[in-house]
Amino acid sequence: MNASGGQNLAVDLNEAIRSLAQFILHLSFDDQLGSGVFKDSTVLISRGDHTIILAGDDADRYGEILSSIYQAISERERPLSKRAVSNLVADFFIRALKSGDHLHNPDLAEQLDEEERKLKAALFEKPKIWEVQLLVEGLAPSGLPLTVGQVSFGHLDKASLSNLKKRVVELINNSGALNREAVVADLSTRLDVLQGFTGKNRCGSVGQCRRQRSRDIVS
Repeated sequence: MNASGGQNLAVDLNEAIRSLAQFILHLSFDDQLGSGVFKDSTVLISRGDHTIILAGDDADRYGEILSSIYQAISERERPLSKRAVSNLVADFFIRALKSGDHLHNPDLAEQLDEEERKLKAALFEKPKIWEVQLLVEGLAPSGLPLTVGQVSFGHLDKASLSNLKKRVVELINNSGALNREAVVADLSTRLDVLQGFTGKNRCGSVGQCRRQRSRDIVS
């Protein structure tokens, strides 16, 4: 891709994100639950206790902007699915309107400037390599370990399960998460349940996944 092409794509993405910000800035919650909801085009965005329903022209406009952001990201060959982009935009939408629309939140424009920067950072965040642990039944332990493509199969005996548990605990403790002690306790209990299982095998998922981190993380 040449330099001029990169500049054009950057403008496209910036304009798309700015269009989203302007859309939010002028959006009104008045008559949000009017008679057109669920009859016309409807978009429901929900995060925790916060839910926003867009109907009619607002729903159509939201879809158009979302598509333009995804197209700009795709042209940059970013490894993001349409669903991932949709989730990031929805997060942006909820955060921006958490305190109300422009009629109820005088600081909305300032907040949007900050949220735009966060959205761009999220869209260009370096992809993470995830490791997935899945249980598979029906494979003969005598033929393991075995690797097919990016998927590795291995017999999950007591020793390997113990090593997995130590590795998972180390990863969580090094993560710096505030609730890591509770997470360690929960995952340790879940892994202990596997004690005594025979004929179980581990496998990583395809795509970005390389090795296994936890059987409870599934892509």
